[in-house]
Amino acid sequence: MEFSRAWTYDHLAWRGHRDGPWFGAIPTLTAAALATKHIRLGPLVASPNFRHPLTLAKDLITLDDISGGRVTCGVGAGSTGWDANMMGHEPWSVGERSARFS
Repeated sequence: MEFSRAWTYDHLAWRGHRDGPWFGAIPTLTAAALATKHIRLGPLVASPNFRHPLTLAKDLITLDDISGGRVTCGVGAGSTGWDANMMGHEPWSVGERSARFS
């Protein structure tokens, strides 16, 4: 079976997996880039809740270079869910989250 794309969640944890191992999106995708030659790679939607746009861009440029240009990145406004609360501050409003990517 051949795959044309591989995506991973850009979350600090995910629902029922909160207490188990949960690896970072970009390092996981970098490992996939090294293990594959043709599939496109990317986070489903990058979240401004815990990722600064500048460091995200730098990580994606590195991944794109390592993968030979196979990266696609979705960007969203994030949410007020569990990820936002893990950061130890009050969740940002939709406007505050959106402004991080403007």
